[in-house]
Amino acid sequence: MPLQELICPACGAPLPKKFRFTRMIVCEYCNNTILLNADSLEAVKQKVLLADYDSFVKIHSFFHWGDNLMEIIGRVRYQYEAGFWDEWLLVENSKDQYWWLHEDEGDFAIFIENPEEETEKFYTYEELKIGSEIYINDFLNKVFLCEKAQATIAGFEGEIPYVIAPSQTMHYVDGIYKGKMVSLEYIGDKCYIYVGIPISAKAALESLKKSLAE
Repeated sequence: MPLQELICPACGAPLPKKFRFTRMIVCEYCNNTILLNADSLEAVKQKVLLADYDSFVKIHSFFHWGDNLMEIIGRVRYQYEAGFWDEWLLVENSKDQYWWLHEDEGDFAIFIENPEEETEKFYTYEELKIGSEIYINDFLNKVFLCEKAQATIAGFEGEIPYVIAPSQTMHYVDGIYKGKMVSLEYIGDKCYIYVGIPISAKAALESLKKSLAE
């Protein structure tokens, strides 16, 4: 059920908005990217078609994780040296919260953004070193850094909670803390910090099947 029914300014088609914090929507009819400004909609004339591949994860399907029933409403694809990976946006509107389901060649992980108010220490991408430990806050006080690289935004679909553009560069640093995955992603002048856990493809598929059965 959409929170709000908008109208695409490019083609006039319905543009359902399902998440309160959505900043961009790709129209399913004309494939134009629509920016949601404070008091207006703006078509930026970006048409990005993602090549399909054999994934059981789809936009508008539901994902059951723990006590959370979340809808998949968006996807961002990142291109990097070894290929590409997809980030699927999961939302639960009753909590105004979102997660990212990371999918890379059959490997899955689920991430939630670390709240900004809990982040005490900010690092630039340049100052982070592989093999070092960093303090982010009292909940992430010894994050061991194990990977540092960059990727390019290859495309996106559905709803996105921040403004991005095709071919935009994203720098990232991945780490580990007490068995959890920690990712610092630098897009533009902002750093997004995510904490996640790996899940098996079997668990991901069962979560989708459980949602279909309810």
